[in-house]
Amino acid sequence: MLIVNRWFLYNILKIFNSDENIGMIGMVGTDYLPGNAVMWNGIRFGSLFPRDGTFVDNKIVNVDLFEAVAVDGVIIVTSFDLEWREDLFDGFDFYDVSQSLEFRRNGKKVVVPCISGYPWCIHDDGGWMNLRKYNEYRKKLISEYDYSEFISSFGRQIRNNNTDFHAGLPHLQTD
Repeated sequence: MLIVNRWFLYNILKIFNSDENIGMIGMVGTDYLPGNAVMWNGIRFGSLFPRDGTFVDNKIVNVDLFEAVAVDGVIIVTSFDLEWREDLFDGFDFYDVSQSLEFRRNGKKVVVPCISGYPWCIHDDGGWMNLRKYNEYRKKLISEYDYSEFISSFGRQIRNNNTDFHAGLPHLQTD
């Protein structure tokens, strides 16, 4: 992973300082987990450059910041320490979704900066992808969390065509 946003730290601090209830920031996320718990099967938002140089832009609304239920682990920044659920997730898969849900269990918002055309990072997995335990961890996540209770308030508003939730959020620096 390579950070390409030269304002990364500034923007991270600006986001955290905008709302004391924000506990976690990710680069790509979803406002709803489908029944199979696979974040990538639902609507995603945020953006990044994958290793192959193509551009992934999952922006679906015109806001700078989107409240998420879960974020991908390409980058996770937190405002405080919260124990990881290593008792359940001791490997690669679903640790990110689990940690997102743990922050939400603790009353904190999980958000994604969502500036179309301006990814904050390049995701380079080195061509290595091991999904050997993916289904095992997926089942653990479904068993541990009733994530239907975690649909984001913004997700509900998007579905109702009301984006007033984000009035007053900080404008993020991109140039």
